[in-house]
Amino acid sequence: MRAVILAACVACGGAAPPAEQHPSPLPSPSGALIADPCWPIAVMQIVEVDHPIAEMSGDGSMTRIRPDERQFLGRVSNDAVLDAHEMPSLTCIRKQVEMPGTGLRGHYDAEDAYVDPETRVFVGDDGAITLTLGKHPPETLRKLRVVGPAAKYRRTAELLVVSLLTAR
Repeated sequence: MRAVILAACVACGGAAPPAEQHPSPLPSPSGALIADPCWPIAVMQIVEVDHPIAEMSGDGSMTRIRPDERQFLGRVSNDAVLDAHEMPSLTCIRKQVEMPGTGLRGHYDAEDAYVDPETRVFVGDDGAITLTLGKHPPETLRKLRVVGPAAKYRRTAELLVVSLLTAR
């Protein structure tokens, strides 16, 4: 199913590569500063060949890019992904990811790859995206890569990949 979603995601438009955003510590829901946030905001794109198909902007908004439209995927704020109604659709606390109200959970492993019961997503220092679905061997998505500070903000890059893969 996710392979079908990925195949549907490769329609693309064009733009220049993004510049890096330098995040500062974020306040947690309790107001305390998060020194090592799960998802620091960093400007980046997922590109197919040289055409962006998704991006994170400086305000944390994630967007799918198609030739004829832009689709809002969510906005990162205080280690939560907020939907269009500003309701959390994903949260992350100490590398543990949860979809509120569903019981669906994932985490970031020792390599900082995103892992859930069906999927493992890893973005390499060079922006290469490796996807593992179920018990299938890992596959590097050769046509897609993350452009931006993937090595420094790996979890954020993987969140952008997961958001794109699960977009409707």
